[in-house]
Amino acid sequence: MSEEEACPQCQRANDDANVQQDPVSEDEQDIDEELASVRRQLAEATDLLGSLHNRVIRLEARVSRDAEAPQPERGDDGAIVEQPTAAVTGSASVPVTSEAAAVPQKTPDTLEPLRYSAPEAPEIAFRIDWEQVLGRNWFAIIGGIAVVLGIGFFLKLAFDNNWINDIGRIALGVVVGIGFLGVGEYAQRRVPRWAQAVTASGTAILYLTIYAAFGLYQMISPTAAFLLLAVVVTVAVLLALRYESLVIALLGLVGAFISPVLLGPNLPDERLALVYILIVDVGILAISTFRNWRWLTLVGLAGSYGIFAYWMLEVTGFNPVFAQVALTGIFLTFAAATPLFHILWRRMPGATDLSLMSLNAVVYFALTTAILWDDYKGWFGLIAFGLTALYGLIALAALKRSGVPARTAVFALGIAAVFLTMAFPLQFSGYSVAVAWAAQGVMMVWMSFYLGRWQTRAFGGGVLFLAVCHLLLFDFWVEAEGYMPILNGRFLTMAVFIAAFYAAGIIYRRNREAEG
Repeated sequence: MSEEEACPQCQRANDDANVQQDPVSEDEQDIDEELASVRRQLAEATDLLGSLHNRVIRLEARVSRDAEAPQPERGDDGAIVEQPTAAVTGSASVPVTSEAAAVPQKTPDTLEPLRYSAPEAPEIAFRIDWEQVLGRNWFAIIGGIAVVLGIGFFLKLAFDNNWINDIGRIALGVVVGIGFLGVGEYAQRRVPRWAQAVTASGTAILYLTIYAAFGLYQMISPTAAFLLLAVVVTVAVLLALRYESLVIALLGLVGAFISPVLLGPNLPDERLALVYILIVDVGILAISTFRNWRWLTLVGLAGSYGIFAYWMLEVTGFNPVFAQVALTGIFLTFAAATPLFHILWRRMPGATDLSLMSLNAVVYFALTTAILWDDYKGWFGLIAFGLTALYGLIALAALKRSGVPARTAVFALGIAAVFLTMAFPLQFSGYSVAVAWAAQGVMMVWMSFYLGRWQTRAFGGGVLFLAVCHLLLFDFWVEAEGYMPILNGRFLTMAVFIAAFYAAGIIYRRNREAEG
């Protein structure tokens, strides 16, 4: 025993020596207590987060059931029979049963990470949130639109009257656009709604300036213009996603589409206007991949096809093949914009999403008819088959990815079925049309039971009805002269029809019996 560990008077061991020998034991004890406290707080926060998550799911389900609230059950005397209702979390206290009391509570040491089982989100009807709409800073939004229109008219007027030289006009537009972006970024924390309108106005002014630089004044080459345009599109996308602002995305989009209208589509090369629209559409697709902003998709779809139609009217003698390629690029952008979000993030699409998908397909086919029908009428069956394959691939992607609601695949398959129905009479003639429709109707009936959708079954029945009508009106009558019994196309068609309806009846009966 050393002198430091024993008392110099009585030679007894010094009790404080042990304490001094381990000077960090108190610190370690404090650290353990703090860790235990952190674990307890984490356990409480995890439980609270789980309860809030479950409550949000219940509230969303309640909203979706409001439109389809069941009628109260009535007794024989007409009185309403009260049904037992589940306890709702709120001010009312919920009694704790013995089973609930017997559930062991998790301690910080046995705490497990919270795992969410990605429940299928209920569909919520797409309606206008007037509280959100009226709460926006409309003076700032209207002011931003007015500034964009003013800059556009100024550039056009300055060009017509030669007030300022070309470099001065473009420099002024660039300075004003970048200045708006800077002011919006600076004011984002203080007045976010006003700042979002200013930021969107800045991006719209830059769209106008770049379009004028290569379209009106021809100061920069198309390659440089499209590179600058890609930079502006990227900045607009990042700002819209960063601030979760539909205002930035919409106003910037309005500025992009209003540029060809204010400054004119007559560029040195007629193809540049369509390339400009395609670059803007890529930005729309980028935003739509991460945010399901239906108004953005609708405005982008209307603006893209509207500018394309305006270009067709203003530009004479355009190349129909190039126009069709550009139109197909626009179509593919919006064909992916809506389903891609729901497939990647496993979200439930609504009726508005189906309307956007259908509107895109209808407008594309109508404009394709206007461009190619006179010279390429014989190709329209193949075009319809191609659209069928495209939407079939979208449905396959939705079915292959786990957790994606079946409604996404059903929407895509429904559009594919429509184009498939159109493809047969466009590409074939005679008995082949009725035979193809009969086979398609059987396939749709089977698919309706596989997907559990009565709408698909009804569509299959409609296709079978069209096949019967075509058979009776066009294929039933034959010429008596030179008629060969049995070994003829009419006999084969009837045999296929009998087999098709027999197969459809078997499929329907077996699946209905399985459903009970």
